[in-house]
Amino acid sequence: MRKLRISLSATIVLVAMVIVSIVVRVPYVVWEPGATTNLLGTTGSLRIVDIQGQEPAETTGKILATSMVQSSASSSITLPALIANYLRPNRSVMPADAVLTQGELRPEALDARRIETQASREQAMAAGVRVTGGKVVERPKIIAVRANGPAHNILYSGDFIRAIDDTPMSTENDVRLYLRNNKQVGGQAVVEVQRGSEVLIVTVAKLVGSPSDGTIASMGVTIGTGYLYQPSIKVNLPLDVSHPSQGLALGITTVDLLHNKDLTQGITLAAVGRVSSTGEVTRVAGINEHAQSAANQRATLFLIPIDNCLDISLAFPGMTIVPVSTLKEAVEVVDRWNDSTAEIPSC
Repeated sequence: MRKLRISLSATIVLVAMVIVSIVVRVPYVVWEPGATTNLLGTTGSLRIVDIQGQEPAETTGKILATSMVQSSASSSITLPALIANYLRPNRSVMPADAVLTQGELRPEALDARRIETQASREQAMAAGVRVTGGKVVERPKIIAVRANGPAHNILYSGDFIRAIDDTPMSTENDVRLYLRNNKQVGGQAVVEVQRGSEVLIVTVAKLVGSPSDGTIASMGVTIGTGYLYQPSIKVNLPLDVSHPSQGLALGITTVDLLHNKDLTQGITLAAVGRVSSTGEVTRVAGINEHAQSAANQRATLFLIPIDNCLDISLAFPGMTIVPVSTLKEAVEVVDRWNDSTAEIPSC
């Protein structure tokens, strides 16, 4: 009877432990390979990357922008799900706190990520124009306008700021310093902006206090750096399905479409990495998931940031992974890829 009671007690404890493991959620997130987008392709009747004002170069290959899917850091997962995902070779399990310190992976900060993605796109395209020898002019640009703020329906996202009160503005810091040193809350600012091909002069009245310091005058806009060049380039892809890490693929696509020859030459290549406006390529999170995303689409060449090379822990037969430090270097790798005698270092 005593053994039966012990056995029964042990069974109850075991069942309770199993129930707890299934019900209780742990603060971890899962990374897995996401979809890819061929940036040389179309969406509906539109090119995904459209060169406006110039006929794009003929191209025969594919340039894939890879992605990584992350489970919500706020919902967590069950212990059995965590273990199952941990044992899968193409999944990464990460503590939620660690992920939340990486700004590019905060799923709840959607508005901030849209702004970051737009900035990444513009930097990559500007870098691409520079690689092809084009001239790029940097100027402060309005990224967002606060609803019901003093600039609402007066200034618009995409406006380039040329001058305030006839004082030329060359950088976003020029705008901030001018407002800080020359304007008061409740005052007004006469702003010269470039909107598309038009140059307009508008007045922003009743300036408000800055969110960070209520004593500093603000127009109620978010200012970033914009880039002016010809021909203009448009990405016909929603920001919600894009990511800042797709900058390298977009930069290569820009070069390919502006190039006077077929850069890709029929190959399927993929790329991941963030690109500065001057062409530096920086590391991304989830590189193995991005690589699997590329391999799923049978990419033969995958370009990654050089700082991610040691992070590759899986084998991808049939796909060569090449580290690069600049967009120019990435373009040179693609240019040499079809030359069977060229030596190309890989991870």
